[in-house]
Amino acid sequence: MTHAQEFLTDQASYPTFLNQESIDLLGKWCNTPKELHRFIGIILNARKDTEKEKQVHFFLDHDTYQQQMTNTIRRFFNAIRKDDHTIHTTTENYLYGTFKHLFADIANDILNEQWQKEDERNEQAFLANVEQQLNNKQ
Repeated sequence: MTHAQEFLTDQASYPTFLNQESIDLLGKWCNTPKELHRFIGIILNARKDTEKEKQVHFFLDHDTYQQQMTNTIRRFFNAIRKDDHTIHTTTENYLYGTFKHLFADIANDILNEQWQKEDERNEQAFLANVEQQLNNKQ
């Protein structure tokens, strides 16, 4: 399907969460705008379920995430194209699982950053408390 970008937004002021390369890849696989919307809906459902499960929210317009999503779409289509579909029950289930795994990795990275920052703050507070106690004893 050519001109996939045109089917995703009504106005240029409302960009999608996918970059142009990802949209082009999906457009090559999908035959109709309805199918394209279904694939994007599956990706967004995987994100929503991951955010609910991990209790973290993230925006997909970050450059790093854009490239990860493009790479995931490429890997997904390569696996589907090469596979005889005996392992995957349906293409849509495999798409959901592939993106759920990607979004879980993103959520875990975000949570790790938050925990590291919290640990640093706790360590600084602890050291300040110890220093204050030592100063009070002198």
